[in-house]
Amino acid sequence: MELCRNGDVLKHINAKGPLPEQAARRLFTQLCEAVQYLHNSDVVHRDLKCENLLLDKHHNLKVCDFGFSKRLTHAHGHVVLSETFCGTSTYLAPEISRNVPYDPKVSDVWRPYPDNAEPCSGAADHHQQHTAELLMLLQGRVGDSAEAPTQKAGSEQGGPSEEKDKEDEKLPKVNSEPWGGPSSSAPRH
Repeated sequence: MELCRNGDVLKHINAKGPLPEQAARRLFTQLCEAVQYLHNSDVVHRDLKCENLLLDKHHNLKVCDFGFSKRLTHAHGHVVLSETFCGTSTYLAPEISRNVPYDPKVSDVWRPYPDNAEPCSGAADHHQQHTAELLMLLQGRVGDSAEAPTQKAGSEQGGPSEEKDKEDEKLPKVNSEPWGGPSSSAPRH
């Protein structure tokens, strides 16, 4: 597994405070690319949260902890709804907390409640009204890419190769602002 020297996103935010807008936008884009890659591969994570988003030495996002993930199955051209109710309670999508079958792709991209709010019917209704808007945003911002999967944000299997280490040495050094470093979504030459 690749070494992610900068820990997870939650620890980083707790230690350094809120992310600058540029950094948040960059990480959100990398997260969207990672989720899109998984969903296009018919895999769902089912436990996306800041603790499961690691930062490498260049502050690129890597998705980890696939303990609740599953490969999707299809019937009659549609995703078979999931009936396994798993994840972290404070991050659960309303349909999971209601204990009803759910589309795991949609549940992977829902917007969580604030820590001090309880999932209630008003918040759940609000979520359902904005789910389509969020999905359209994700589809519009993250187009299909011809890049190799290893250049995408997300979890990589296996250890880093010598070639990858040599590529990393060629990259510009991260400046004093860690978010100015190279993005894993940018092609490396």
